[in-house]
Amino acid sequence: MKTRIILGNDNPDSNYIIWSNHTYHDCFEKNKQEMYDLLINSKDTVIDYADPYLLYLTNNLIMAKVVRKNVLIAQNEGEDVSKILEFPMLENCKIVEIDEQGNQKCIQDENGLISSNWFDRFMKIVMDDFYKLINYYEG
Repeated sequence: MKTRIILGNDNPDSNYIIWSNHTYHDCFEKNKQEMYDLLINSKDTVIDYADPYLLYLTNNLIMAKVVRKNVLIAQNEGEDVSKILEFPMLENCKIVEIDEQGNQKCIQDENGLISSNWFDRFMKIVMDDFYKLINYYEG
């Protein structure tokens, strides 16, 4: 199963990126900003094999759009939201899982955010091993 992020339109002229998750391990903060820039500045781009790290960043950019109205209301009420307003937004994004038969399934909720069930499922895969091992931890 692979995960695909579609920024803009998926058409024959789209840019295709095969994601390699080794690129961000060296310097998280530096690469986090680079990945935000990649997501924001890519038009008609398809990113295949997106890893959870990139999906979390994508979700942050979608959330910035979802909360924009509430942030502006808070600003009108006198709250200092300047840092939040500086946060970039992702306008046109579709995120799907593609199974072995090539069937696509959207993993976003009605607001465009990646469903918490998808993240929960991923974390369960990772944490199952941890919970098996913790039974033997003596710390």
